[in-house]
Amino acid sequence: MGTTGRPRKPSAQKALDGDTRGLNDDEPIPSAQPVEPPAWLVALGIDPEPGTETALDVWNQLAPDLEKTGVLTPWDVDGLAVFCDAVINHRRASEEVQKHGLLVYGAKGNLVKNPAVQIVRDYADLMVKIGARFGLSPSDRAGLKVERGADDGDDYF
Repeated sequence: MGTTGRPRKPSAQKALDGDTRGLNDDEPIPSAQPVEPPAWLVALGIDPEPGTETALDVWNQLAPDLEKTGVLTPWDVDGLAVFCDAVINHRRASEEVQKHGLLVYGAKGNLVKNPAVQIVRDYADLMVKIGARFGLSPSDRAGLKVERGADDGDDYF
């Protein structure tokens, strides 16, 4: 616990890579239960303004593929939900910057950096950090290995 540096590669991934050194035979394995969005994420998607995309919409775009490839398990739902919420909050903060500009008038009447700029940056950093765990960029995907199903009927499997 509490180690620094690169995260440990899961034993299943090490075995797929052909590396049998130091495999953890006691590594916990998530259940094969279907993945559902957490209740708090569902609640955020209830009764949005018409035409407003919600974090639940982002979940519905990503979760099916991530679950199908085995990247998303019941243990990972909160991580993906936080990612989806970050996507929506990033978009909202970006809209504020577009609407009001990079500089706004502060309490003393002078121009200051729009606080939404920092919010955009913070959510972008969070998206990159969490998204990497799910392989949500081309370079992150290159580091993941998933089992390919012969009878899935999908072009990418």
